[in-house]
Amino acid sequence: MRWRTRHLQRRQSELEQQIADRTADLQAANERLMMLTRTDTLTGLASRQHFVEGAREFIALAHRVAVPCSLIVLDLDEFKRVNDTWGHPAGDAALAMTGKILSGLVRVSDLVGRLGGEEFAIAMPHTDIAGAELLAERLRAAIAAGRVDTDAGTIGVTASFGVAELAAQEDFDSLYARADAALYLAKERGRNRIELAEA
Repeated sequence: MRWRTRHLQRRQSELEQQIADRTADLQAANERLMMLTRTDTLTGLASRQHFVEGAREFIALAHRVAVPCSLIVLDLDEFKRVNDTWGHPAGDAALAMTGKILSGLVRVSDLVGRLGGEEFAIAMPHTDIAGAELLAERLRAAIAAGRVDTDAGTIGVTASFGVAELAAQEDFDSLYARADAALYLAKERGRNRIELAEA
């Protein structure tokens, strides 16, 4: 009887350890999955979903404490030509380079995301449109100066920027639409430039 009890206790302990190990593995897998949903794997920046959630939080805070908040939306110029001429690996390298430049030049408090394709955005709490325009110019110049090595040689890319400052009672969708309209104006006016959104 004692032998059977010890055997059952040992077996129970082994099963509890297996459950604990599998639970730890599952938690680690869930953390990796969460990281993948929050991070764009090519650039290391926030994913679209994570960016929009964070930007909405910045906007809510800005309205609550009456501080400025700005949004920069940028798009790599003629990116389809990069992929068509030098191939998708070159395009991926240009996207990765852009992500590195963006993350290297923003403040820790800013949120940078890749919204999809060759479009990126930066949400900047406690920043008015003048401060956002200064950052956009530094980013524009750094991207234009950047180079990507490809099998066919070294290439460069440029980007166009739209900048908007949060208005009273404005939500993310409206702020984004104004910044995006300014971005398209920058493209229409010759690319590799910055346009400010109308209030």
